[in-house]
Amino acid sequence: MARKEDIVVRRRKKVDGAARSRARDAHSEEYEAPSERRSRHRRKKYRRQFWLRLIAVVVIAALALTVWLNWDVMNPEYVWTWVKLQATGGDTGDGYPLSIEGNTVVDMDTVGHQLCVLTDSYLLMYNSTAGETVRRPCAYATPALDTAGKYALIAEVGGKRVRLETLSGTRQEIQAPSTIVSATVADNGNFAVVVDSSSYQSEIWVYSAEGKQKYHWSSASMLVMDVALQGNTMAVIGTNASGGALRSEMLVMDITTEAAPARYSLEDTLFYHVDIFPDKRIAAVGDTGTLFLDPSTGVSRSVRYDDRQLLGYAFSGNRLGLQLGSYGSTADGELLSYASNGDSVFTTAFTGSARWLEADGSGGYLLLSSSGLSHIAADGAATAKGTYSDGMRVVAFDKQAIVLGLTKMDSVKF
Repeated sequence: MARKEDIVVRRRKKVDGAARSRARDAHSEEYEAPSERRSRHRRKKYRRQFWLRLIAVVVIAALALTVWLNWDVMNPEYVWTWVKLQATGGDTGDGYPLSIEGNTVVDMDTVGHQLCVLTDSYLLMYNSTAGETVRRPCAYATPALDTAGKYALIAEVGGKRVRLETLSGTRQEIQAPSTIVSATVADNGNFAVVVDSSSYQSEIWVYSAEGKQKYHWSSASMLVMDVALQGNTMAVIGTNASGGALRSEMLVMDITTEAAPARYSLEDTLFYHVDIFPDKRIAAVGDTGTLFLDPSTGVSRSVRYDDRQLLGYAFSGNRLGLQLGSYGSTADGELLSYASNGDSVFTTAFTGSARWLEADGSGGYLLLSSSGLSHIAADGAATAKGTYSDGMRVVAFDKQAIVLGLTKMDSVKF
């Protein structure tokens, strides 16, 4: 039997309500703390994902804008061509001057970032270092060249063949319905072909860059002299016999509809050339005057040359340059620049016999005469760029003036 002193009675401690509450809270915190931590972690994760997605959207938008602004040199066609040129080593030349027989050159202009030269045997393209990037045979008897954007159109005047070219290759070659008089291309690849017709005085066929017929126009009375194409707008100039006298007219039509064209005229003028400005206004250049037209309002305005003769003309952005001189002489004169609405911008004198007038791509002009080459800036200021005794014509290319001579093409920065 246990002794009394060995018996110990253990009593439970009394725990008050506050202690029990604290215990419950501690017990609750023990299980709820991980959940709270997980919640905070999720919120941080979501915030981080939000900012990452926002940054990604901004970067993608910036890249898309960059590609859009530089699409002419970043589109797959040009990128692939560039890769091929890098692989073949054909994109680096020895620089200008470049030997070429000037009397074999039919026409020259720019196509994208290439200098396009059409000779009596080949279509040639060169880059800014005079590296030959394209050499394609052209066996047309009387070839004519027109360019816009990345496209070059070669038409067989007096024949029926038409070729649409780009840096990467020949896009299309079609047979026109009849003998070709002239042809033009738009910067989206659509092209218009003016043909002779046994049923009409003139016919025009418009094709897409894929070679599909888009539009057809014909006239029993109008002899078409020139045509311009931009987007869905086509401008046509020609002559009509009215009362025994020739009358020049300009017609403007939408190639997506069958609506009758709008008609405009200028008395006592024979139109030579028509073009559509980037702002969609139109100008028809004639032998005694030029007609400016805003087709959106139908408002037209004319500029007369009075007692002077037209020596040359060039469309430079939303401007038109008219090179005028005294009748009976090609020596000395003035270059008059007009805005697309017919407002005068500046007048600059030149010396020597006029040889060629070309747009510089920035609202100014390159003027080649027997006295030399001058760059006429957008404000009318003239800067001499050297003398070229055998200079035949000039084209603006990559901030260079490329001057074609009898045996070579030379270049000078402007």
